[in-house]
Amino acid sequence: MTAADLTSRPERGALARLIALLARRNELALILALLVIIVFFGIASPYFFTVRNLTNVLGQASLAMIAGIGAGVFKGYEDARKLAPVFTAVTEPNPEASALYQPHYRRFVDAYPRLRGWF
Repeated sequence: MTAADLTSRPERGALARLIALLARRNELALILALLVIIVFFGIASPYFFTVRNLTNVLGQASLAMIAGIGAGVFKGYEDARKLAPVFTAVTEPNPEASALYQPHYRRFVDAYPRLRGWF
């Protein structure tokens, strides 16, 4: 066995290289902190993983992307768009719930023009 054999490192996989890169740039700590926060709030609140909350979070992320474009973090819209999620699911209304809400909706439509000036 030679000295070169002892000092040479085996080839690392792509995941190992990514972790090493993130660790050097302190981004691994940020990712771990984000994961801890997500787990904490996921356990602490039954509303954390609701559609409404996730929609709100994604809306806030889109504002951050717009600010990133303005600050020059992203080269443009197409560059920022690569990070955005793609939604393909379509949500259909629940006919039973719709039937329950119809009388209330009619009252809302009737009352709204009269109450609009209050808001």
